[in-house]
Amino acid sequence: MHVALQPHTIVHRVTTNLIVSQVEKDYRLLPTGLPAYKANLDTGHGGTFAATNGGKQAKAALAYLQWQFRNDEKSKERLLDPKAPGSLVSDNWTVEFKNWV
Repeated sequence: MHVALQPHTIVHRVTTNLIVSQVEKDYRLLPTGLPAYKANLDTGHGGTFAATNGGKQAKAALAYLQWQFRNDEKSKERLLDPKAPGSLVSDNWTVEFKNWV
């Protein structure tokens, strides 16, 4: 069976032991060399989507989409550089990534 390998993103918002352990397992099992991005914002099951404009989670999703589909460098910086203005880390996200250049 042939499996196409595409960049993989995991964004989760629940920090129960079961969910975190499964997300960590999935992240570790991704193929070597595959670009992967994992971000967590401890907001509980409801997330921030009910907040104005979708809150922090919508902001993160938009940054990822802008980076991937429009090659927007500022959005890429927000996701990968914790010191960039408006970075996810500055919004209290826990971020881990590998194999992004």
